[in-house]
Parts: sequence; C-alpha cells; structure tokens
Amino acid sequence: MTTVEITQPGPWLAINDRHHFAVRNARTQAWRHAAKVYAKAQHAQPVEGAVEVRAVIHKATRVHYDLDGVAATVKACVDGLRDAGVIPEDDTSVVARFVVEPGPVGKPGRVVVHVTPIEAAA
Repeated sequence: MTTVEITQPGPWLAINDRHHFAVRNARTQAWRHAAKVYAKAQHAQPVEGAVEVRAVIHKATRVHYDLDGVAATVKACVDGLRDAGVIPEDDTSVVARFVVEPGPVGKPGRVVVHVTPIEAAA
C-alpha cells in the first residue's frame, strides 16, 4: 500500500462549482500539482495492477459538507498521483475501487490517499 498526504493548496473543489472555467482550472491544477509534489516528497512507491483508491477528507473546520461534492478534489489528487507515477493510469483498467470517506477535522485541511493493490485489499 502507498499513502500520500496532500495538504490543502487552495479552495476545495466541488462538483457543483459555478466559477468561470479559468478559475476552476487554476484550482484544479493547484490540487493536481500538490498531489504530484507531495507524492514525490513522501517517496510514494508505484503500485502495479488493479488498485483501490481510498481518499480520506480532513477538512479544517467542522462545517458539514456533501461527501460526493468533494469528488472533484479527489479526482485532481488521483490525476496528480498518476503524474507522479504512483499509478500508471487512472481509468477503470487500474482503479477498480474508489472510496471517499470523511476523516477527523484537522488543520491544515488535507486529503490522505491510500492506494492499495486489490489483492492486498481483499
């Protein structure tokens, strides 16, 4: 299993975001780049074969949120892990399970992504 902790680089992304596409893109790229940088800094090892991606969301405040609403943030993080070489691809040929769960409140906000080979996750 490989675990990468990604500290919040900017606003959380939301699937219901209505900002201008350039604003959305800049925010998305910030999360994607942060995931790549943190994966490399934490010496995340590549995982081969089919994997489960489990993302634990740690917001900095106790504000309630829709768990499925942070999917855009998690997708940007998974793209960054692909960019870092942790997973070879982010489609269903590699990512066979995708789980998002809330974690405890903690400052700064962060996403902790666990990438586990399916054989080890069973």
